[in-house]
Amino acid sequence: MEDEQSTLKDNHGTPAGKWTATNSTEEREGSSRVLVKLTAKAVKTDAVLAERKATSGETAGFPSRAAAEEALVTNEQVALQSADANPDRYDYYLAWTRPSETAPEDRGPSEDGWRFQARGNEVGRVAETLLTGVGRRPTPIVQYACRELGVERSALTFWQGESFDQFQTLTIETEHSWQPDGVFAIYDVDEWKAASEAVDTEWESDGGEIEEYRAAVWRARERRALRRIYPLEVKHDSASFGRHQREAMHALAESDDDRVVPLLARVTLDELPQHYNVRLRAGPFTDG
Repeated sequence: MEDEQSTLKDNHGTPAGKWTATNSTEEREGSSRVLVKLTAKAVKTDAVLAERKATSGETAGFPSRAAAEEALVTNEQVALQSADANPDRYDYYLAWTRPSETAPEDRGPSEDGWRFQARGNEVGRVAETLLTGVGRRPTPIVQYACRELGVERSALTFWQGESFDQFQTLTIETEHSWQPDGVFAIYDVDEWKAASEAVDTEWESDGGEIEEYRAAVWRARERRALRRIYPLEVKHDSASFGRHQREAMHALAESDDDRVVPLLARVTLDELPQHYNVRLRAGPFTDG
């Protein structure tokens, strides 16, 4: 995951890398309407905006940015933010704007607790953690695999890594550099066991070093039991792609190895708290 430029209060994305949309905002302003997405957090700041979204949907069209600002920027809590670097059809997002944090000198004692807004990178990390930091079997990935393969959960076993380096049977090449946020391998349980037992039988007769044995087991499992490899890119809500991420994921999706299925996971966190509290205390720590 590259830097996420959205917050728990945002329902929009801003450039995370230097990827540039095919048609710039200026080009589209000169030839057609300016399209604006009304984000969920922004419309909550004004009843007029909420009514507009309820009656007309989340997309609003205007002849220019100035016309969009005049109609939509109804209070100091919202602003138009460019969507040029995002892979969608919008020119701008009507986004909730972040109020400034309380200055250190204006806060009370740190031991009493300080309140902070969740920032963009923090939100992005929370979204990523939900899918990659809670063990090797995150529920969304498990259920997606079951649906895609048409099998029960008990028929599959899962393995989580950080790259493709562990998969010796893969021969995929791409000119684009991309480090997935996680790589999930899905194996057929029965074939997993059968592959392991076959190597065990050969091992008993041939002997050898333990590292050679382990490598042989994994090669056998990949050849016989591997059903899917999901390289995963996690984005908070509509955060944009970083440089080469889109191209690399597309290249993998078009590869000859149909076991490799790149996944883009967009995680929304609207129902999580918008702020967090921290109590800081320096030592000595003798009172628990």
